[in-house]
Amino acid sequence: MFNPNASATPAATATNARGNFEPAIAFLNLYLPSKDGQRVKLGAIPLKASKDREASLVEALKANPELTAAIISKLELDFQLVTTGEGTHFDL
Repeated sequence: MFNPNASATPAATATNARGNFEPAIAFLNLYLPSKDGQRVKLGAIPLKASKDREASLVEALKANPELTAAIISKLELDFQLVTTGEGTHFDL
């Protein structure tokens, strides 16, 4: 389960439209359970103050950490493979 008090991932290196570094204000960390009962971190989604929806989410969770369960129940995951472009050209 998402823990808002867990240490954040320091790998947020996104830049804003002007090319300036914008640090994340929070992270959504993604985990899956392993066979030995542990959990394996798949990645992290940095949340930015400059993005209104992300900032609103952070504020809501800070004000009411119990919202975490509601957010998790509404999350939708989508899996997409990265394609190399092969097979996308016409064979004329």
